[in-house]
Amino acid sequence: MLNEIEKTNNFLNAINKYAEEQRTKIRREGKNFKEKELEEAEREALKEAYSLIQKEMATVRSEVENEISKEELAGRREISKLKENICEDIFKLAKNALIRFTETDEYFQIIVDSLKKISEFNLSETLFLLKAKDRRFFQNIKDLSHGKCEIEVSEKIEIGGIIAFNSKLNIFIDETLDAKLEREKKWFIANCGIGSI
Repeated sequence: MLNEIEKTNNFLNAINKYAEEQRTKIRREGKNFKEKELEEAEREALKEAYSLIQKEMATVRSEVENEISKEELAGRREISKLKENICEDIFKLAKNALIRFTETDEYFQIIVDSLKKISEFNLSETLFLLKAKDRRFFQNIKDLSHGKCEIEVSEKIEIGGIIAFNSKLNIFIDETLDAKLEREKKWFIANCGIGSI
């Protein structure tokens, strides 16, 4: 019977040993599975974090680019406005210098030259417009046209010069310093990068 007990003990020991090996194996497999699952979860978490970081960086980059664009646009507008103001100041100074010039003898010569240019056409029935300060030239104009023209004062002429208009001949000649300065201003704006954005 001892043999039987021994056999039974051996059998129980073998079962216990097998059970212990199985338990160790299951624990090992459980640990490996747990580690793999943790690694996979960690990889997924890193992927999601990377994706989130990329999205956040894209949002921040977009916001920064928008802000920079707004600042650039505001800066360009400010520079454009400064250019326009400088242009206006320059042409105001030029206008004032031309007004002072109308008090000189050289201005009288410009009026004479303009009259000669205009007198190439038939002056009969021509209307001449001058600024009020240039009434002193009325007689010169009447002499050139032999009294066959009309002369009026125009409030539109601020600087000086002559406008001649003949409706029969369909002639309009603007020899005013106002028009010449305006043409120079338009050329300057068109060729010197002055103007709105």
